[in-house]
Amino acid sequence: MEEKINAGWDSAMDWLQQMGIDPWWVAGGAGIILLLLIIWLASRKPKATFPGLTVSMFQIAPLGRDAFLKIQNPAQTVVLSQYRILGRNDIDIKNHLSGHRMDQLKEYSILLEANGTERLNSDFSLELTYIDNEGKVYRQKLLPGQMKAEPPKRV
Repeated sequence: MEEKINAGWDSAMDWLQQMGIDPWWVAGGAGIILLLLIIWLASRKPKATFPGLTVSMFQIAPLGRDAFLKIQNPAQTVVLSQYRILGRNDIDIKNHLSGHRMDQLKEYSILLEANGTERLNSDFSLELTYIDNEGKVYRQKLLPGQMKAEPPKRV
């Protein structure tokens, strides 16, 4: 078996020399390519490993002025740092949870109120920013009307 490997290696070296290519240049080029590949793999930003928050309930009041949103934290404890409503400028959050610690497997309520002339409907999304125990910051978009949450993105 070893003889076959050595014979194959020798024939490859003979071919390189017949082509006028120094085998040391081939080895050096392969080493540089390998080094660049290692640097590229080491510099990649890791993907979010936190599963994120989930929407467990969304209910609009009969008159359409208020809404009740429940979110659940299925994973590790996080601290909610900020949130903003996307798609509507006339919705206020009645109970501010910024800076609030969200424990594992617990539900948290957010009360929303429409302060404009339009009734509240499900055409908006809520973007939350939170920090985990390791200090990693995540941003996640919740779509209450569709009862779903996009995967969190590490910021």
